[in-house]
Amino acid sequence: MSLDALNKRLERTRHERASLLSCVGEPLKRNVRCYMMNPRPPYIDQSTLVTVLSEEVAALDATASAWWSDFAVKPFIVIHGESAHYVVAQQDCHIIFFADDEDEFGTGILTEDGELDSYGLVGGLIDAIRNCRYRTGLV
Repeated sequence: MSLDALNKRLERTRHERASLLSCVGEPLKRNVRCYMMNPRPPYIDQSTLVTVLSEEVAALDATASAWWSDFAVKPFIVIHGESAHYVVAQQDCHIIFFADDEDEFGTGILTEDGELDSYGLVGGLIDAIRNCRYRTGLV
């Protein structure tokens, strides 16, 4: 390798190291952190979730079924701390999610940052719908 090539390589390495050191200690933006983690619910895939949902939806009473028809969404991932869960229904900022690590549904608030807040696990889908309707004043 020529001396010029070695100098360019050394200069590039110094620049990259300086660039890395300049950003150490700065907090990452929340949305950057989410993409870097590449979160996926670890215990269930979307096809299994569809099976769970179809069984739960079949057991809904008329009132819960009507609510489900209005607010069910295509499942998407929401973050809470280091956990990721599938959101299955949304009414404004109120959501119903499936906590695959606990194998039950929960309700919570979807923040502007796309994270889960003020959440609780409630059991089956019908319980989550009742809880969500109560929290939104539809009961």
